[in-house]
Amino acid sequence: MLHFLTKLLDWIFPRSFPVAKIERLSLAELRATATPPSKMLLPALHNAQVAATAIFHYRQPIIREAMWELKYRGNPKIARLFAEAVAAKLEEIREQSPKEIILIPLPSSAARRRERGWNQTELIAARIPPTIPHFAIRTNILQKIHHTIPQARLKNRQRLTNLKNCFALVKNFRQRMPADPLIILFDDVTTTGATFAEALKPFFRAGFTDVYCLAIAH
Repeated sequence: MLHFLTKLLDWIFPRSFPVAKIERLSLAELRATATPPSKMLLPALHNAQVAATAIFHYRQPIIREAMWELKYRGNPKIARLFAEAVAAKLEEIREQSPKEIILIPLPSSAARRRERGWNQTELIAARIPPTIPHFAIRTNILQKIHHTIPQARLKNRQRLTNLKNCFALVKNFRQRMPADPLIILFDDVTTTGATFAEALKPFFRAGFTDVYCLAIAH
């Protein structure tokens, strides 16, 4: 089904030359073209007291094109390139924390997964090289229990309320995690930080305090 949908999208929206070029880039070449945001304004995280960072600036054309390609085509080459960028960032975080790192890609609702066929953050996470010590990916900890309007369709103020109480931890989540991990919530794009803010709530309620928010782009 995924192969069929990809072919259909290729026919309706032919791949542009920039996408083919992005697919051939190394991480070093991508970094030479796309830079991180100079400043991140995440009003929804203003009072959350957590660190948050993004690897690239979404306003850069190459990043927008790559994100669209990943989100709506599930492009594995783009996912692999972004996974290398995430791995490099995780290595930086590892140098600052002795704790076991648990990366949690933010989940889609069941309806959105059926509609699209994949979750783009999980596509990236699945391709992170398995070379980082004391690191694990968990896609069975956090669940999205309510289907919501895509954030990109909403104004900033609406984004702050659209996702209210839409995330929850699974019942047996403690059996799948170490006692005191560094939790990294991972998303593809963050604008106001609203998705992160809602995803943080169930972890804080469960008593976790060392939580970090990481996005590919802002």
